[in-house]
Amino acid sequence: MRTLSWLLGFCLLLGAAHAADVEVRATTDPSVRVGISGLDIRGFDVGFGVSNVGLDLSVGRRLDLSALGTLSARTTIAATFSGAFNVVSTANGTLGPIALSSSLNAFTAPPSAFDPLAVFSYEPTPTLNSGLLFSATGRYRVQRDLVVGVSGELGADSGVSVFGEIRRDELTLRLGGRTGATATGLLVGATMRGETTTLGVDALLGMNSVGVTGSVVVQDLLGENTSARAYLAFEPWRTAALPLRYGADVTLPVARGALTAGVRGGTGNVGLRVSYAFPLGGPDDEE
Repeated sequence: MRTLSWLLGFCLLLGAAHAADVEVRATTDPSVRVGISGLDIRGFDVGFGVSNVGLDLSVGRRLDLSALGTLSARTTIAATFSGAFNVVSTANGTLGPIALSSSLNAFTAPPSAFDPLAVFSYEPTPTLNSGLLFSATGRYRVQRDLVVGVSGELGADSGVSVFGEIRRDELTLRLGGRTGATATGLLVGATMRGETTTLGVDALLGMNSVGVTGSVVVQDLLGENTSARAYLAFEPWRTAALPLRYGADVTLPVARGALTAGVRGGTGNVGLRVSYAFPLGGPDDEE
């Protein structure tokens, strides 16, 4: 706890000279983390944090290629005090109608060693004790309302998917297919966007592999500048991630920051998470 107090004080001092965001987060496991993000250091976006289980550092860079497109990359390194590590590197780029993204993840301990509730996230998080995972997605915009693409994963639950998206005003429809070692079937999905609500549902329909995921986000549900989110993922075909994952969050403006309280759960467990994030800026940033 003394280390956490030291970091919070250091964040406050650092924020006096650089625009940044500070987050204090606690879960019922229990775990506590204090972190700072959004530091601009020689053109790099830097963040770091410390918790009762270890340290983490994140460094990213975005390049504007003018009319050609954009390129961004980020690497996050987390290490526990016992010596385990988790490294995630992502890269994204656009070139005209083409969009590419990739992710590489190497780890020597399960995600729960770094974040006890990570395995309950909406996106599948491997429960393996160690491993090396890679994923990549490519999209091509055929016309303004039509996108086609292909994606693949290597490592846990490896597979390849092809898909198409048709967008009509507030509605996006998705259709495609997936084949892999643990799941083969038809992919269907839809996203509906309203003035304050976004609802998305996707399903995998196969002979021996069926799954469904869905999420809803509502803005201003409990007043101005509030938000609420809920999600559910049921994917019994997954062998390296929890087949059942769910969660809900509510974010409220408090003082100069935002207070978020939520629940995360799934196969075998459930937990609560509370966080408070607030901005720090230099003297010239405040009026």
